[in-house]
Amino acid sequence: LSVVNLLGGKLEIEEEDNMSLNLCLMISLFFFVSLYDSAKDWKDKTVGEYSEADYDNLYEEWEDNDDEIIPPDELPYGHPDRPKPPISYSNMDMSEPQSMMRASKANKAAMLLVTVNEDPTKEETEDLTLLWEMGLYNNHIHASRFLIDDDRMMFTFTDGETAFEVKDYLIEQERVEIVEIDDEIFHGKFSKQGKKREL
Repeated sequence: LSVVNLLGGKLEIEEEDNMSLNLCLMISLFFFVSLYDSAKDWKDKTVGEYSEADYDNLYEEWEDNDDEIIPPDELPYGHPDRPKPPISYSNMDMSEPQSMMRASKANKAAMLLVTVNEDPTKEETEDLTLLWEMGLYNNHIHASRFLIDDDRMMFTFTDGETAFEVKDYLIEQERVEIVEIDDEIFHGKFSKQGKKREL
């Protein structure tokens, strides 16, 4: 007979039960080690060790700490809570109405509509305006395009002041019929109306 001290008490077992006791001890040791690992704080684990519960804890902590307010000057352009800089009249040419429109559109979202001449197909308009968009992008002007009709495309900008730079670029293009900004129409240099003005 062998005697084993288990949790402060004495238990007598026979030799043949020794193997089953070893197996029991190993299973309980494995159980306590696994409990220790699961009790390990989720913050101390690597992302690869996260369980579903750890992801839930992370999400809850994120939501609890989401009360931080973003400073107004760090909000994206066009956000209604972002402060608007005052309009500077010192750089404006008061004899030119476009300079006042340009200044009033600064730091505001704006859109521009362009009509392509020579009755293009939808695919032709897409390809042509894509070339113009790439030309603008190469000039560090970011615009988004949306097809309105087979011969019309809308460009949107986060800073409305750039819409006037784009207008100046587009009216120089051979296939532009008209460019519209805020119901004001500008004829392309190679359109019928543009050619009449040059005469």
